[in-house]
Amino acid sequence: MPPPLLRATPRGVRLNASGGIVAILCAAMLAGGLWGGAELYGNATRSERRVALFETEAVATEARVVRVRHHDRNRRATVYYRYAAGGAFHTGATTVRAHVGRYVVGSQLAVVYLASDPAASWLHGYAPSRRPRWPALVIPAAALAGAAILIALIRRQANLLSYGRPAGAVVTRVEKKRSDKGTYWRVEYEWTLLSGATRRGRYRHNRKQPPVVGSVIPSVYDRERPSRHHRYQLPLVTIHA
Repeated sequence: MPPPLLRATPRGVRLNASGGIVAILCAAMLAGGLWGGAELYGNATRSERRVALFETEAVATEARVVRVRHHDRNRRATVYYRYAAGGAFHTGATTVRAHVGRYVVGSQLAVVYLASDPAASWLHGYAPSRRPRWPALVIPAAALAGAAILIALIRRQANLLSYGRPAGAVVTRVEKKRSDKGTYWRVEYEWTLLSGATRRGRYRHNRKQPPVVGSVIPSVYDRERPSRHHRYQLPLVTIHA
């Protein structure tokens, strides 16, 4: 039995390298979710304001096509145009359904811009649209849920390693398996509780040499709920040196 497992409980535990990466991932998910939610909310608010301004401040003018870029095998096109408004020249762009020959560089077309913001413009027949607010709530919620799951996994392993009872588990079966990521070994083992009852477990062994049947591997299990167990070492936490 590894000496660290023989220490009195609660054992001092810490994150190992993999656990540190998971902790950083949790922080990144939370920060990214909050930032993304704020950005999406701001975009939705600005789009609503622009729609309201378009209904009251739209001004029509003529523009000249300066570039046409086709997308999706010419099913759509982004039309770039230049127009004069507010005492200056502006360049705008609108993505439209492509019509061969309709939008030609150098041709004239009608555009609409905002009186209070001449740089904001659309082709005639197009208008700004409202962006929904719900993504601003869903993205942070999804990030929070994902981070909570990872944190719960770390805490569960930490509690198991800190308070769990060590046991020598006997390997009962080793079976080679295949997956889309390659081959691995499924190792089944069993150990005996203090009450004399036998419990079984298994794990995925990704190294080349699996343990042989009959060998003893160190494991740790929950004193109150033996169904919670894991072979030693654990993936995300380790015992302080």
